Amino acid sequence: MNHDFLHLKVVVMPRVVIADDEALARRVLRHMLSRLDVEVVGEAADGRQAVELFREKQPDVVMLDVRMPGLSGLDAAEEILSENPNARLLFISAYDEFKYAQKALSQGAYDYLLKPVDFYELARAIDAIRVVLDKDRQRKQDEELVRKKLEMLIPLSEASFVNNLIFAHVTDGEQISALASFLGCTELPNAVMIANMDGFMAQLKTSSEAKREAIRQAVYVSIKAFADLIGNCLIAPFGWNEFIILLRCPDSENVNTGNWAKRIACDLACFVKKKTKVDLSIGIGRTVPSPVHLGASYEDAAFAERCRRLLDGRQTIHINDIATECSDEQMYWLDAEKRVISSIRDGDAVTACDTIRKLAVYFEELGTSEEAINTILSEMVIVACRAAIREPERASELLTDKARAITCLENSTTMQDKLKCVLECVDRFSRYVAESFTSRVDVLLDQAEAFILENCHENIALEDVSQHVNLSPSYLTRLLQQRSGMSFIKLLTQARMEKARLLLRDPDTKISQIAKRIGYSSASYFSKVFKKEVGVSPIEYRESLIARMHMTEAKKCEGNE
Repeated sequence: MNHDFLHLKVVVMPRVVIADDEALARRVLRHMLSRLDVEVVGEAADGRQAVELFREKQPDVVMLDVRMPGLSGLDAAEEILSENPNARLLFISAYDEFKYAQKALSQGAYDYLLKPVDFYELARAIDAIRVVLDKDRQRKQDEELVRKKLEMLIPLSEASFVNNLIFAHVTDGEQISALASFLGCTELPNAVMIANMDGFMAQLKTSSEAKREAIRQAVYVSIKAFADLIGNCLIAPFGWNEFIILLRCPDSENVNTGNWAKRIACDLACFVKKKTKVDLSIGIGRTVPSPVHLGASYEDAAFAERCRRLLDGRQTIHINDIATECSDEQMYWLDAEKRVISSIRDGDAVTACDTIRKLAVYFEELGTSEEAINTILSEMVIVACRAAIREPERASELLTDKARAITCLENSTTMQDKLKCVLECVDRFSRYVAESFTSRVDVLLDQAEAFILENCHENIALEDVSQHVNLSPSYLTRLLQQRSGMSFIKLLTQARMEKARLLLRDPDTKISQIAKRIGYSSASYFSKVFKKEVGVSPIEYRESLIARMHMTEAKKCEGNE
């Protein structure tokens, strides 16, 4: 007999429970198992004891005598497998009867050994179980390794996903849903918060890099823990002192989403303060109908967070609070910020810089203090930097440029020098956007035209398209004109006429039905637009189609004759 299997490398030491009503049989089995590097963790004299030992010891293998007093081995096996279908069972019996072996194997037995148990037969059975155990443990190790890697990757994936959403780099609904689900969201986010670590910029000058990073990490961990409590939240660190939070606000008509979001923001600020002693200021954006539009909510949140300083320094503020609580001077400042953001997004340095010059003059003429004007100009640099960041991988470079400009501003003694620091920085931001945008313009215009074609049956406006591609309406209009020589209205009309031509091929579809299906409420107005664009009325166009079809059929018949 070949016993090479006895010299196989021992991979694992199985833990075994022996169940046999004969004490001598148990001692013999224990002795043989010790020679096979098997650990016996318990012995049972009947089936009931075997079940109890299985629950207590959680062995790798249970060796069961088929016939035992009280609960039999077969009945004990049934009870064990009902609790753990993956339990490994090895039956032993003095009864060489097919019905016992058949039932034992049907219950998941790895083997069925006859008494007196042959050592080499037992060795083969144990060795087969050992191989299975080794594979199971390797699988668990691999799964644990994958889990640990995912734990490291998920924050990076989450941050990337958040950035791609708010900067409109991902617009496919199915892709968004799949990624959100992978990151643990059962419902898609519909609003944005921006949490800013108060005083962190000052610490940049006085603390070591290691200490600053430790603070940021502690705050991130606390925000993440709070987000896990409320669910359906995604977090991304942004820059040196901010965190972007995507969340799901309730859809119920009975819930004021603005007040709900402010309560959540207050709870978050308190939670982080308690855990880290760091104060957060939080801006909250409006809810949006689709994750594709989260960029708009992000702009709201960033705007609200900046406005917090104008409204008594409150800790949290919703975008809806601003218009009713700001003075005329504050609204002038905020409107200027909006123009700067829009100009930089369009790569228009001239308009951005001109807006900042006018803003500085406005507050100088009001007699505003130099310190306050410094604050206003610093805020404009921060706003300009945020507007310029379109690709997360370039954020560090732009943030460094922002920090240099603010330092230059603080060290300058005249208003002329202060403005020079700010305007040079804003000009660089604008040129960066213009350069990076040039390579993406065709892709964005393709997305805009595809959006128009897909949604032309709806009552869409230029603002809907510009929001979809994250461009200002005026800049999108200029780009469309440069590319196709057509305005948004002309492109929308052409898309509707193209769909109308397809629908007119069906002679059973009424003109009024076609009008509604392509976005016109009036059939007569649709007919007027169609005739102007195509040259004939819808009825005439359909008649010509039918006539051409008849002529084609007639020619086919003549050819067949």
